[in-house]
Amino acid sequence: MKRKKYKIITSIFLIGVLVFLAYINTITESEINNVHVSLPVNAIENEKTITNDLNPILEYKLVNSKKDKEEGYVVETYREYEIYKNKNGTIDKTVPTDNYNYLKYKITESDNE
Repeated sequence: MKRKKYKIITSIFLIGVLVFLAYINTITESEINNVHVSLPVNAIENEKTITNDLNPILEYKLVNSKKDKEEGYVVETYREYEIYKNKNGTIDKTVPTDNYNYLKYKITESDNE
Protein backbone atom coordinates (compact mmCIF):
# COMPACT_ATOMS: atom_id res chain seq x y z
CA MET A 1 0.00 0.00 0.00
CA LYS A 2 2.82 2.43 0.90
CA ARG A 3 4.63 1.61 -2.33
CA LYS A 4 1.57 2.51 -4.44
CA LYS A 5 1.17 5.79 -2.51
CA TYR A 6 4.83 6.74 -3.17
CA LYS A 7 4.42 5.98 -6.90
CA ILE A 8 1.41 8.28 -7.12
CA ILE A 9 3.15 11.08 -5.20
CA THR A 10 6.30 10.69 -7.33
CA SER A 11 4.26 10.75 -10.54
CA ILE A 12 2.42 13.91 -9.50
CA PHE A 13 5.72 15.56 -8.52
CA LEU A 14 7.32 14.70 -11.90
CA ILE A 15 4.30 15.97 -13.83
CA GLY A 16 4.44 19.20 -11.82
CA VAL A 17 8.15 19.63 -12.58
CA LEU A 18 7.57 19.01 -16.31
CA VAL A 19 4.71 21.54 -16.40
CA PHE A 20 6.90 24.11 -14.64
CA LEU A 21 9.79 23.52 -17.08
CA ALA A 22 7.43 23.82 -20.07
CA TYR A 23 6.16 27.14 -18.68
CA ILE A 24 9.70 28.50 -18.23
CA ASN A 25 10.63 27.38 -21.75
CA THR A 26 7.59 29.18 -23.22
CA ILE A 27 8.49 32.44 -21.49
CA THR A 28 12.11 32.24 -22.69
CA GLU A 29 11.09 31.52 -26.30
CA SER A 30 8.65 34.43 -26.39
CA GLU A 31 11.34 36.80 -25.07
CA ILE A 32 13.84 35.57 -27.66
CA ASN A 33 11.31 35.97 -30.48
CA ASN A 34 10.69 39.61 -29.55
CA VAL A 35 14.36 40.61 -29.92
CA HIS A 36 14.99 42.52 -33.15
CA VAL A 37 18.27 43.95 -34.32
CA SER A 38 18.07 46.53 -37.07
CA LEU A 39 21.61 47.90 -37.28
CA PRO A 40 23.30 47.69 -40.66
CA VAL A 41 26.72 46.09 -40.98
CA ASN A 42 28.37 49.38 -41.83
CA ALA A 43 26.76 51.28 -38.92
CA ILE A 44 30.11 51.83 -37.21
CA GLU A 45 31.68 53.22 -40.37
CA ASN A 46 28.90 55.62 -41.31
CA GLU A 47 27.11 57.36 -38.44
CA LYS A 48 25.05 59.42 -40.87
CA THR A 49 23.36 56.24 -42.12
CA ILE A 50 22.15 55.46 -38.62
CA THR A 51 20.62 58.87 -37.96
CA ASN A 52 18.98 59.32 -41.38
CA ASP A 53 18.08 55.88 -42.69
CA LEU A 54 17.13 53.99 -39.54
CA ASN A 55 15.16 56.58 -37.60
CA PRO A 56 12.38 57.93 -39.79
CA ILE A 57 9.51 59.79 -38.22
CA LEU A 58 6.20 58.15 -39.10
CA GLU A 59 3.42 60.59 -39.84
CA TYR A 60 -0.11 60.28 -41.25
CA LYS A 61 -1.33 62.88 -43.73
CA LEU A 62 -4.86 63.43 -45.04
CA VAL A 63 -5.01 62.29 -48.67
CA ASN A 64 -8.76 62.07 -49.32
CA SER A 65 -12.08 63.07 -47.77
CA LYS A 66 -15.44 61.85 -49.07
CA LYS A 67 -18.78 63.15 -47.84
CA ASP A 68 -21.76 60.87 -48.47
CA LYS A 69 -24.83 62.96 -47.65
CA GLU A 70 -27.26 60.13 -48.46
CA GLU A 71 -25.65 57.77 -45.92
CA GLY A 72 -24.81 60.63 -43.56
CA TYR A 73 -21.10 59.86 -43.20
CA VAL A 74 -17.75 61.45 -43.93
CA VAL A 75 -14.81 59.13 -44.64
CA GLU A 76 -11.31 60.56 -44.40
CA THR A 77 -8.29 58.62 -45.72
CA TYR A 78 -4.89 59.13 -44.10
CA ARG A 79 -1.65 57.73 -45.55
CA GLU A 80 1.47 57.00 -43.53
CA TYR A 81 4.74 58.65 -44.58
CA GLU A 82 8.31 58.07 -43.46
CA ILE A 83 9.98 61.44 -42.92
CA TYR A 84 13.77 61.56 -42.84
CA LYS A 85 15.43 64.59 -41.25
CA ASN A 86 19.06 65.61 -41.07
CA LYS A 87 20.89 66.76 -37.95
CA ASN A 88 19.65 70.33 -38.43
CA GLY A 89 16.02 69.20 -38.40
CA THR A 90 15.27 69.92 -42.04
CA ILE A 91 13.45 67.26 -44.06
CA ASP A 92 15.72 65.34 -46.45
CA LYS A 93 13.08 63.10 -47.97
CA THR A 94 9.51 61.88 -47.49
CA VAL A 95 8.63 58.31 -48.47
CA PRO A 96 4.98 57.15 -48.66
CA THR A 97 4.24 53.72 -47.19
CA ASP A 98 1.45 51.28 -48.00
CA ASN A 99 -0.28 51.90 -44.65
CA TYR A 100 -3.61 53.72 -44.65
CA ASN A 101 -6.00 54.67 -41.85
CA TYR A 102 -9.62 55.52 -42.40
CA LEU A 103 -11.71 57.76 -40.18
CA LYS A 104 -15.47 57.48 -40.60
CA TYR A 105 -17.81 59.68 -38.68
CA LYS A 106 -21.49 60.53 -38.88
CA ILE A 107 -22.72 63.88 -40.08
CA THR A 108 -25.17 65.40 -37.62
CA GLU A 109 -27.84 68.01 -38.24
CA SER A 110 -25.69 70.79 -36.75
CA ASP A 111 -22.79 69.89 -39.14
CA ASN A 112 -24.96 70.54 -42.22
CA GLU A 113 -25.73 74.14 -41.26
